[in-house]
Amino acid sequence: MKKALQVILHILGFPALIALVVLVNLPIIKGGMSYGIFVFVGVIVAVVMAIIYYIAFLCVVKSKKKSITKQTITLILVVFFCLCGLWVVADVALPDFLADATSNTIFYEDLVDNYQARALVNEALLDEYILRNYNNGNLPNKENGGLTLKQYQEEGVRNEKVKQLLTIHFASIDKDGYKSFVEPWIGMANGGRLTIPTLVHLLLDERELENVDYYLYDEALKEIKTDPVMWNVLDMLGKPMDISMDIEGMLAGMEGFEEFNSGTVSMLFGMANGPVAILTESLLGSPIYVTYADKTITLTPSNESRGVLDYQSMAWLDSNGLLYAVVTLISVRNIFLIFAIWIILLNFAIGMLRGMGKEHKKVKYDEKVGSAYSGNAAGYPYPYPYGFVQVQGNDYGYLDMNRIRQNLIQGSQNGRMD
Repeated sequence: MKKALQVILHILGFPALIALVVLVNLPIIKGGMSYGIFVFVGVIVAVVMAIIYYIAFLCVVKSKKKSITKQTITLILVVFFCLCGLWVVADVALPDFLADATSNTIFYEDLVDNYQARALVNEALLDEYILRNYNNGNLPNKENGGLTLKQYQEEGVRNEKVKQLLTIHFASIDKDGYKSFVEPWIGMANGGRLTIPTLVHLLLDERELENVDYYLYDEALKEIKTDPVMWNVLDMLGKPMDISMDIEGMLAGMEGFEEFNSGTVSMLFGMANGPVAILTESLLGSPIYVTYADKTITLTPSNESRGVLDYQSMAWLDSNGLLYAVVTLISVRNIFLIFAIWIILLNFAIGMLRGMGKEHKKVKYDEKVGSAYSGNAAGYPYPYPYGFVQVQGNDYGYLDMNRIRQNLIQGSQNGRMD
């Protein structure tokens, strides 16, 4: 019965911990399955800690030099260092590591507070990237010898075409984009201060490029072209920039422009959109599409048509495997800390069960040997005879002196008769 209870308590410990970790990580694993071992880091860490504990348990139990109490204390310390000590190291090392790896765009505290949100972002980024490149022909569809959109998204970076395309695209937008800009202008744009003067500097200032090839499907040629691209600052931000400007109001007071209204101005911008994109591409290396509506000029970059996301998202995608590893590790943090207390209590209970039933062995006397006494009161380790005198019982504190004297006298008389 006690053995069965010990087994049940063990099952409620690390095996239950591993089962809960798998359950919590299941949505993350499904979303990032294409990143392989990275999405299993949380489960792997839980299994490793369980192995360490059970190895320690076997070694301690087999040790005959330690009492059960000392064995239990040793196992409690092993549990504490495995489940709590890990986070002492992680809380010190991971914040700086994560900040450096993501250029201060993802913080350790954010993951601890809401790792699920980060996992959803990781999944959505890859799905959106695949969608854009499927729509523009960079990833061939089923009719052109490729796969369906769903198949590409399910395979993710396990698909060699997706993996190769992502590597080439990031190298291009990194080396011929973000790294080619200079301070202080790029820092101001990243800090949300993309004013008109900052935009002009970032568009027109001279930059040093590495001319990394970029892959883009050419609909006219029906093939992928590989040309270097000089990405502009709007490509880095990956979203349109709005400039409030009442063009109708400006033209209203000018002679000959009285009939210009919002619809007319929007139509003229629409007609000029194509030529402006061609002009900006020749000057800036990357096209900018210009539209006008509701007294607002909108400058739209070419990210979507070229199949890339903003630079920050592309950088996250490039290190998405590492991000998944950190997310799955953080996902087990609270589970480990809670189970540390629980498993410590279980070890105490197991120690109590192992100690129960250990009875002290009583000294027994073999009546066949005769009058022998393994004394404990007198401190003699070996039996000793008293001639014809026999000490009865195992209590040396009580002796019948009259009977001893009579036995001695009777023994002397018998000796003389012999």
